[in-house]
Amino acid sequence: METQNDNPVPPWPWRADIITIPPTIETVHTRIWQVDISQFEAAKALGGVALWLIEAPWAHPLWHSYVLSLVSLRPVEGQPPPVCYFDGATHEMMLMALDPDEPRQPMFDEMAFEVLMPANFGAQMIVETDADAVAKVAAAVAMIAKGELNPDTDAIAQWVGLFGDSMMLNRSTKH
Repeated sequence: METQNDNPVPPWPWRADIITIPPTIETVHTRIWQVDISQFEAAKALGGVALWLIEAPWAHPLWHSYVLSLVSLRPVEGQPPPVCYFDGATHEMMLMALDPDEPRQPMFDEMAFEVLMPANFGAQMIVETDADAVAKVAAAVAMIAKGELNPDTDAIAQWVGLFGDSMMLNRSTKH
């Protein structure tokens, strides 16, 4: 087994897909980057607030990385009105597995990435500010880093417990 910073790192084939930017959070089995989306016009056009790349090879045997995005549901000039799944929704988060055969560095260079469909989880929320939304999603990111929350669909009940089921068919909880 390879080691990095004295932490065990599984010898996966994707280790050749080196990301040149140091992770924001690094634990024994997880690395997470908060991507600076402020430089990308596409992020602004989509109401982008925050974006994380999560490398968690422990979460699923076939793919190792996930993207967690957060957008505002405020109207954006030149874009269709946002779809809100309940009255008062202000922000939406979306969690998706990344295609393990595609490089991840382009996420930082041009906000480009290839996801696997369907999405792992999505939810809308009501918060006062973008900073409040980032804090709420960042708390989930910290749980992933600690190994307390699986970013894969096997942990959907945990995600629903944290964010509700506003974007799921057959919803049962209120917001």
